[in-house]
Amino acid sequence: MILFAQENDDREKQANTLCDLAADNFQNNNVEEARKLLQKAIEVCPHHAMSWHNLGVYYKVTGKFNESMECYNKALQFSSNPDFAYSRGVLLLQPNFCKNTGTSSDPIKITGARHHFEGIQMEYLYINLHYGTPDNDWFKVSQKLGSIDGKLCDEITIRLRNGAQKSIFFDISEFFGKMKGV
Repeated sequence: MILFAQENDDREKQANTLCDLAADNFQNNNVEEARKLLQKAIEVCPHHAMSWHNLGVYYKVTGKFNESMECYNKALQFSSNPDFAYSRGVLLLQPNFCKNTGTSSDPIKITGARHHFEGIQMEYLYINLHYGTPDNDWFKVSQKLGSIDGKLCDEITIRLRNGAQKSIFFDISEFFGKMKGV
């Protein structure tokens, strides 16, 4: 049993080293070399969450969004690191995934949230990505639950810095009521 644990530790260390080398290559714009190193790290240690996450970053940067999502999901299988969930949330809210306008007739569908709290974070992440910094660029006026065409929706009304108000509708039926760890 001790030998098996040692072998796992060695694989983890090797994956960490490869992941660090990949990060260096990525920073030096050697993105293809970074990808190869990350894939090697995953080969060596298939449960190395950081390698999966960083490979997801590579795919996002190179415009391969579906592959990126697969990698982020894999990273979250092996780690509950909030940065990994944030990366996935940002990707889910990109135009290629989020085609809805956020109006009452076309609410933004929050998908992929594992529980209620993560879904709410994704709503505010969407607002931050599209409207800027809270309490600087926008201010929350109200938030209320409702139903639109049989879908459970969250309406968040914000006031922009210029005084204009905007209501953003989110279809929350996929995650509403899901509890963390249940």
